[in-house]
Amino acid sequence: METTTLEYYAIQLKNIIDSEDDILEKEANMHLLSEELMNSVWCMTIQMKENEVKSSLSSEGYKAYKKEERTVQYAHGRMTFVRTPFKKDKNDKPFFPADEWLGLGKYQRNSPGFTAKIMQIAPDITSYEKTSRVINHLTTNTVSRSTVMRAVKLYGKRADEYHKHQEVYPEVIENKDKKKVDKIYIEGDAVCFKKQNGEMQFVHVFILHDGVETVSNNRKQSKNMLYFVDIRRKKARDRLKSYLQTHYDMKNIMVIANSDGGSGYEEAVFRDIAGVCGSFEYFIDRYHVSRKLEERVQLEEFIPLFQQAINSGELNKLKMVFDTYESNLETEEQFYHSKKLKNYLIRHWKHLASFTKRGYNIVKEGIGIMESQLRHFTYRLKHCGRHWGKGLNGMAQLLASQKNGDFKQIYLRSWKSEFSLDDSLRGNMSNRLDLRDMNKFTPHVGVKQGRLTLPDKKYVR
Repeated sequence: METTTLEYYAIQLKNIIDSEDDILEKEANMHLLSEELMNSVWCMTIQMKENEVKSSLSSEGYKAYKKEERTVQYAHGRMTFVRTPFKKDKNDKPFFPADEWLGLGKYQRNSPGFTAKIMQIAPDITSYEKTSRVINHLTTNTVSRSTVMRAVKLYGKRADEYHKHQEVYPEVIENKDKKKVDKIYIEGDAVCFKKQNGEMQFVHVFILHDGVETVSNNRKQSKNMLYFVDIRRKKARDRLKSYLQTHYDMKNIMVIANSDGGSGYEEAVFRDIAGVCGSFEYFIDRYHVSRKLEERVQLEEFIPLFQQAINSGELNKLKMVFDTYESNLETEEQFYHSKKLKNYLIRHWKHLASFTKRGYNIVKEGIGIMESQLRHFTYRLKHCGRHWGKGLNGMAQLLASQKNGDFKQIYLRSWKSEFSLDDSLRGNMSNRLDLRDMNKFTPHVGVKQGRLTLPDKKYVR
């Protein structure tokens, strides 16, 4: 950049500082000035890049046409720049190298990076409207609640695309590369929400981790925890099952499962997820047992006695507590609740036994954590005075990505290059798949990643 240009902006900044405006007004003007400076550099850089590729494009038969202006919102501010369209024939659709370099699609108002910021902020704020207001306060950009909603839905689509790709082309890992651990823990539960049409919708959450590790004197945490989330229970369950098969050497691993035993989260479901493994132990979540006691025991002073009987693991003690409890009941409703509780506890009795009662010398750690982990989802998805629409799955996937750390991989679709099949294998498969199946592999059309150089091949628009 020429020194005179720097001097010009230095003088403008000095004028802002010397002005009689209050400090807030001064900082706002400084922000606008820095935006203007960046815009100047932006335009100069695009001009330099276009000069570099003009000759190569000309050799391919492209002609430069009249420059066109475009405005795009970036995280650092709004950029207005001109770029050159190229065509082989005047009736062809224009090709803009600058748009390719910057990863900009046609009519795209927000840059890929700024859209990513919107997606990352949205889960931390309780509504789309509040998200847009926060962004508008912190930047010179203008973002509406509809823009936030579309960004969330876009992430949901890309997450679905990512998970679907994993189902079609599961990652191949040799046994020697698979994780070999003594134990893994899996839990599952669902959260219910009301949709805009009044129907109920569930978000299903499965979690996986390798046990507990000490991170400080007074703090422990689960190791390698991952979340498998979807509004379709089968999808979330199948992703967890596939992950175990491709990432763990299961033949010697003890699988410890825990749930409330509700529909879709029974012992059989978790046995199916675990598949062939070293051993399998299923527990009914003690938090839900405690809630069941509070719900069904009509005389509160008996709740500790029921807890002691359950902890002892001796069915005779439980029956003695029931005998004493029922001798103090008076109404039909009380006996009704007692019968319900008795059936519940006896039905799940073997799943309430402790590790010791099952013959294991294992410290009870890392199990029964689902309720605390669900708060990450319920805080954002529930109790905010709204009914969800199509954005529910997108928001759930964003919340899961916050925990799993895979936001960038899903958003940029970098997995396409990491997991793609080589050309020869794709050719062999095409001979075996009919047209209906091939529709599964239609490329997703969306924002392209920017490139700094043009390839030799022709651009297909």
